[in-house]
Amino acid sequence: MARQTYLIQCGKYGAIKIGSTVNNIERRLKALQACCPYELKILHVLKGIKFSEQRLHYTFDHLRIRGEWFQYSGSLKAFIKDPDPSRILGLKQMRSLKVANYK
Repeated sequence: MARQTYLIQCGKYGAIKIGSTVNNIERRLKALQACCPYELKILHVLKGIKFSEQRLHYTFDHLRIRGEWFQYSGSLKAFIKDPDPSRILGLKQMRSLKVANYK
């Protein structure tokens, strides 16, 4: 299975986890949910870009809380509402991007 980069939100307006997995995304959500007292929700899954997780971490570093968790505000909030890859990725990478919206 190809690597998938995901955006998962903690609670309705809580922090966003930007991570990646080669496993089933629902299985990853269940593993994370076991350690979190608040409901987690998959917002988006990005497929087909090898370094998209690192690129998203770099792009939203100014919103980093700790590790792979980021504040739900500003540019990250805008990206979640409209995950246009041109905001963070080069044209070559955009051609191979597929976004699955879980809303």
